[in-house]
Amino acid sequence: MSETNVVQSAPNRTKIVATVGPGSRSPAILRKLIEAGVDVFRLNFAHGTHEEHAAVLADIRTLSRDLGQHVAILQDLCGPKIRLGPIPGDVVRCLLGEEFMLVTERTSNSPRELTCSYRDLPNDLKLGETILFADGTVAMIVTNTEPDRAQLKVTLAGQLRSRQGLNLPGSELAVASLTDKDLNDLDWTSRHADEVDFVGLSFVRTPGSKSPFSLCNLCVLCVSVVKHSFVNNHRGTEDTEVAQRNQPETMSLRGGLQLCTS
Repeated sequence: MSETNVVQSAPNRTKIVATVGPGSRSPAILRKLIEAGVDVFRLNFAHGTHEEHAAVLADIRTLSRDLGQHVAILQDLCGPKIRLGPIPGDVVRCLLGEEFMLVTERTSNSPRELTCSYRDLPNDLKLGETILFADGTVAMIVTNTEPDRAQLKVTLAGQLRSRQGLNLPGSELAVASLTDKDLNDLDWTSRHADEVDFVGLSFVRTPGSKSPFSLCNLCVLCVSVVKHSFVNNHRGTEDTEVAQRNQPETMSLRGGLQLCTS
C-alpha cells in the first residue's frame, strides 16, 4: 500500500462549549445540541436564578443519561463587571490621537469625559497602561493621572457606547474578583457538587492566599466542590503554576485572555 493511501486517525482534542440561554434552555433544544456534538454546557451566572440553573442542570443530566452521552457542566461565575457609565448622546466617536478623561464623578456633559461602574478605576491606573473598550475595538493609553481622574489618548480608533465593557491587560486593580454574588453562587455549586464539572471566574490575578482576588482562593473554594477552575486574565496566567499546587487542573481560556495577551 502506498503512503498516500495510509490515513492515520488523530484523536479529536477539540471540544464544543455551548452557552445555555433563553433560546436554548428547553429540553428539546438541549437534546438537539447534544446530538449535534456539544461537549460542555456553560451556565452563565451573570443571568438567571439558582432555580432556573438547577432546572437546566437537571434537564441536561437527564438527557445525557437518556442519550448515553456524557456532557460536562461549566458554571461561569459573574465576577466584577467593569463597564462604562452613561455617555451623553449614548455614542461617541474616538479618533486616533484624541484625548479623553476617565473620572470618578462626571463634572460636565462632554461625551469625552467617561465614567465606569468601578468608581475608583482612575485611581488604580498608572501612566502608560492600556485600556481596551468594547471587546478591544477601541484602545486608549493612560497619559496622565491625578486624584480621581486619568487622562487617556486613543491608540485604536472606533466608537464607544454607554455601558460597554472595559478590559485592562496588565493593570493591578483593587477590585475583588470574588464578589458577594459569586460566593452565594458557589453555595449553589456546593449543593450540586456531583453534577458541576468546571467553575469559571474572570479577573483572577494573584496567587497569594490572603488576597481577596487570589487564584489560590478560587482553587481552594472549588477543590472541595468541583475538579477544575479557569482564568481569563493575563495576571492570572502568570500565577497558574503557584495555584496548581492547590488545584492541579487549572485552565486558562476565553476571549478576554486573548485581548490581554495579544
